[in-house]
Amino acid sequence: MSHGSRRPFAHWATWAIGFVLPFAVVVGGGVVGYHVLTAGHHPSCHPVGGGGAASAAGPGSGAPSVGGDAAEAEQAALVYLNAAVTCDCGLTRKLTLPGAGAWCADPQMLAYRDVRPAVFVPASEAGADVYNVAFEMNTTASSDQMMWPGWQDWSFDFTRTPQGWRLRSQGMG
Repeated sequence: MSHGSRRPFAHWATWAIGFVLPFAVVVGGGVVGYHVLTAGHHPSCHPVGGGGAASAAGPGSGAPSVGGDAAEAEQAALVYLNAAVTCDCGLTRKLTLPGAGAWCADPQMLAYRDVRPAVFVPASEAGADVYNVAFEMNTTASSDQMMWPGWQDWSFDFTRTPQGWRLRSQGMG
């Protein structure tokens, strides 16, 4: 399958977040798979489900869109989601702006699915130009009982910074 002038995911992800990623990406038949090559787990984080691999496939479920900032924001979201489910606290912290709350160990994101295409939200509505990426996630309960365990709708707002794409805010729906 020829990808023409499309660049490999690792190129875009490296460009979008500003450094080389600790995992490989397999592209074929519209499937983007993430396979963790290095652990780096937080001591209190216990990945569930065979070592923290995550995948997403098909339109509207994590396969990257083609073109511009929306595609880059989607790629940044997929990098972040993979880091969250593999308990890569260093990466989630690096990709999260102050005040947005990095995903690490409390609660723990166990899995994600149905990642939707990034939607532009202008600064007049969000306080800064952001791309909203909605998805479903399965989590543990939080110690403060603000989040219950199980599957729920969630979304990330990513903004471009001089250092690359960063999580600016997040929440239900």
